[in-house]
Amino acid sequence: MVFANGSRMGMSVRKWKSSESIHLLSDQRLWILTLGGSLLRRQRLGRKLEELVMEEGLSALIPEELARIGFREHEALRLCGFMELHRRLCRHSASLSAVNSPEEAYALFAPFLDLSEKEEFFLAVLDNHNRVRRVEPLAIGSESLCTVDVLHVLRCALRYQGRAIMLAHNHPSGEVNPSRFDIDVTHEIQTLCLRMRITLLDHIIVGRQGVFPEYYSFAQEGLIVPG
Repeated sequence: MVFANGSRMGMSVRKWKSSESIHLLSDQRLWILTLGGSLLRRQRLGRKLEELVMEEGLSALIPEELARIGFREHEALRLCGFMELHRRLCRHSASLSAVNSPEEAYALFAPFLDLSEKEEFFLAVLDNHNRVRRVEPLAIGSESLCTVDVLHVLRCALRYQGRAIMLAHNHPSGEVNPSRFDIDVTHEIQTLCLRMRITLLDHIIVGRQGVFPEYYSFAQEGLIVPG
């Protein structure tokens, strides 16, 4: 198969290594590099993967859906494993980042929350220069609800010597507007933070409309005023 720019999809791994950076490869060519089997099969699965993601978003990349479009069990598990490894690597590399805006806060949390089919709640612990010390998962809920122990939030902040924190959770429905519960628990956490002289900088809700990611920032919308 030949792309519009004249490059061939059927490039071998050996040829790719000597010809161009992996960052320049198209999505389909990256899929094909990670899949096994004949070139025709990899091309077919690559196209089906792209169609699946375009129609249902990245959250559709689960073993059951991958099996439905032709993946073998071990291939589906390997791809899902790669994605989970990426999430965990992002957690370790987060300590290199400073977060100074809602856009940067979303970029910090998106790798953890963008693919989840259940509501998950995360905490970022920061120093007094807004550098991230730790990103910590706090709770996993159902498709529509995730409860969090507000005292555990404070314990994590103190454990990692945080001077400020950020919260984030996802809405698998795609809708990013906060529920009454989201607002109430955020205000409860902020009240406790003020008593401990810890600043709650923001609470990000991550969602997705089709393939397009969206987020809601409590600070940006005026629901949090950092003290």
